[in-house]
Amino acid sequence: MNLFPNEDVLTKEIESWKAFANVLNTEKEKREFEGMLNNYYRYSHIIINAGYESFPSKILVMALLFAEYKKIMQWLIDKTTKFRNSYPIHIISKN
Repeated sequence: MNLFPNEDVLTKEIESWKAFANVLNTEKEKREFEGMLNNYYRYSHIIINAGYESFPSKILVMALLFAEYKKIMQWLIDKTTKFRNSYPIHIISKN
């Protein structure tokens, strides 16, 4: 008997996404995707261990997506700043 019956379902779901991670282009993308899966597992494991029989997966997925969105936006800001700082102002101005 498993102390956490929902954990088996969760583990199987996460394992089913491992094939997707294997077809990603770079090792960095694979690590980041696996990190997202690990975060999902940790967050849902906390909810399951708190005594809930189910967990709000839509909310959890949205929270993880927003976390990744913040990383993407920070990357874009960094790239834009680097670009702006590497060219004279008259090249990138509209006038």
